[in-house]
Amino acid sequence: MPAQEPITAAAALRAHLADCLRARGWWHGLSGALQSWHAWLRPRLVSTLLVLLALLAGALCWA
Repeated sequence: MPAQEPITAAAALRAHLADCLRARGWWHGLSGALQSWHAWLRPRLVSTLLVLLALLAGALCWA
């Protein structure tokens, strides 16, 4: 495959980026944020549940 000219390669890269942005849609950023939270919380599942239960118990005591 012959090498592309630098100007042609830059234009192709811009077109590819535009296609990717259009294909990902609006929800892509939210999905990435949720996946990041999941990746952070998953190894701490038991600790997270204990903290949530403690907060719930505290909220019920104050109510």
